Amino acid sequence: LAKNSVVANVVHSMSYDNAGPVVSAIRSDHSGSDGKYYLGLGPDNITVSVTDAGVGFDMTTMFLDLGSVTGDSKMSPVSCTSSGCVWSGIYINSISKDEKKYKIGLSSDSSDLLGNHATGLTQEFTVDLSSPVIDAVGLFGNKDGLFVSGDYMQAIVNITELNEISSAVANFSGIISGLDDSTGTCTQIDADSGEWQCAWSDSIGPLDKGKKSGYIRFDITDQAGNTVKSKHKVTIYRTEDNDTISDHFDSSIGAPSPDAVNRHLMDYMNTFITFPVTLNSDDAVPLRVTLEGCTGEGMQILNNAAPYTNKPRLIQFPSDLTQLYVEFSFDVQSYPYDNLSIDCNLGIVSLVDGKTVSNKELEPLNFTIPFYNQPFGTLDSQVGRKINETVDGFLIDSLAWIDYVEKVIMIAEKLCGIYNVLQNIMLVWGKVTSLWGSCCGGGLTASAACCPQQQSSAVQLEGTKEGLKGTYTTVKKWCALIGCTAFSPQWTKDTGYADKYFDWAKDNNLPISQYKTNVGYLGNVEPKDSLVLSAVFFCLPGVVHNLQKLRQIECQYVQCMENTKNGLPLSLCEEQRDYMTCKYVLGEVFNLIPFAAAFSQILKNVDNALKNPLNFVSTSASAYCSLTCRSVGTGTMCSICSWFEFAGIARDVFCDFGIGPGCDRSVFSSNYWSLDTGICEDIADRYDI
Repeated sequence: LAKNSVVANVVHSMSYDNAGPVVSAIRSDHSGSDGKYYLGLGPDNITVSVTDAGVGFDMTTMFLDLGSVTGDSKMSPVSCTSSGCVWSGIYINSISKDEKKYKIGLSSDSSDLLGNHATGLTQEFTVDLSSPVIDAVGLFGNKDGLFVSGDYMQAIVNITELNEISSAVANFSGIISGLDDSTGTCTQIDADSGEWQCAWSDSIGPLDKGKKSGYIRFDITDQAGNTVKSKHKVTIYRTEDNDTISDHFDSSIGAPSPDAVNRHLMDYMNTFITFPVTLNSDDAVPLRVTLEGCTGEGMQILNNAAPYTNKPRLIQFPSDLTQLYVEFSFDVQSYPYDNLSIDCNLGIVSLVDGKTVSNKELEPLNFTIPFYNQPFGTLDSQVGRKINETVDGFLIDSLAWIDYVEKVIMIAEKLCGIYNVLQNIMLVWGKVTSLWGSCCGGGLTASAACCPQQQSSAVQLEGTKEGLKGTYTTVKKWCALIGCTAFSPQWTKDTGYADKYFDWAKDNNLPISQYKTNVGYLGNVEPKDSLVLSAVFFCLPGVVHNLQKLRQIECQYVQCMENTKNGLPLSLCEEQRDYMTCKYVLGEVFNLIPFAAAFSQILKNVDNALKNPLNFVSTSASAYCSLTCRSVGTGTMCSICSWFEFAGIARDVFCDFGIGPGCDRSVFSSNYWSLDTGICEDIADRYDI
């Protein structure tokens, strides 16, 4: 035992760790395209990325602070690795019902294994506890919207979601073998209202031929992981054979609205007319109705603007495809024809007996579009025919000779008028010599004693008349016939009622003129003014005159109808012709009614007196004298009355020579010998009569 000893140097390496874990990221499983993180209905997972250069950490030293959400500031993780920890199975909705934003980070008690506290950021999370809402699901088969064996389909889902849609998955395996999951494309339509639309293309298929029906399932998930599920049943139909000609419907066209198109308006605005069309079938329901095309003369006048583009527009309502409307719109232009005929075809695809989709059926339609009025400046064809019939009728064409007859009668009347002028001249001359040669010796300054002398002047005038009577009797027979006075008590002033009147005047020594034409209103009827009275009294000039009036009325009727091209209603022409025929051809017959002629003559006298001052004075004086000079000895007033009577006759003589105001019947005037043929002359020239 030598007791040797060994000395060994032991070196132990130790490090110093005074830095805690550092948080680099906090996230959930649900994030948006904007980088924001969401927490939904759950379960949610929160992952915290941590780095630690020292001794490290484990599940016992790391805690999540959910105090801002749940009030729990120390939630232990489910698992940890060297890169971080995971908290899973978090149901926010079981802790908080508030949908808002929260700050979440590690608890202040989190540390590494040496107790060094963790440091780093916190993360903002948006809590979304609402699932998306499916507003509508549209499933469309390519065979007119229906699902047909072997065909393809498409699907559209409308959704309301204020945040983002993360996924839209459809399971078509119920009708398409092997197509379990198909992802749709989602598009935000309106951010404010949260409107989204997810679509699956029209190439999904083919539909299983062996199946009659099946379900399609949709899963729509938002960015918070909230999911809504929906399923929809699809019925798969058969189709008719390709060579089958479908014929399941007949149609009827109702009355259009409006009843016809106004061509007056077509020159200024787009006009419309709409026809109702009803489809009838015993075994089919229309699935789709289209307007396949239209043909017909006049199609060029249809509106060329959208949606018409030179064709009618089909108006239909999805709730009832058996009641349709076909609307025609017209360009702004003239269309001179009475109607327009257009043939169209309806294309109808229908579901027959609830099982089979038909081939397209073509249903023919014929539309007859009526028009009324004519474009301004053109005549309606019916009005044109009526004009030609009127011009070629009896009154205008066949009575063209009546102008010459009326000319002959007019000349005869003028000759009789000249003879009457000569008679009046002689009467006036006799009156003048009688007045200036009065028995009183005072001439025009006669006293009351001269009144009998003034009365005797009437006897002298009567003698003058008797001297002319021999010649006048011969002439008056023909002039009475020409003047329609052969049966008139006013013509000779000495027959019938007039004879009694003048006899009474002589017996009472009245100085009232024996040459007044107005001898009694009750019998003062003018036969010439009425076709009826002219025929009754054998008044040939009256018959000719009234036939000429009828002819002029008919010519004016033609002229009125020609003006319908400028918008004048045809009914106004008819009413105007009827009124003028009644008033100017037949109306005078009503003067046979007692006192009717009297009122008519009184109105004429008043009108004549107001037009001419001398007539007014003469008429007033005659009325006064008829009441004053009734007996011998009335003196100066009777003399004055004689002067007024003289003035009236003298005025007639002067007027016959065109002298004096208001005189338009001078025998020397060219108008005295002319005959106005009116508008018929113009009508005759234009229509070669």
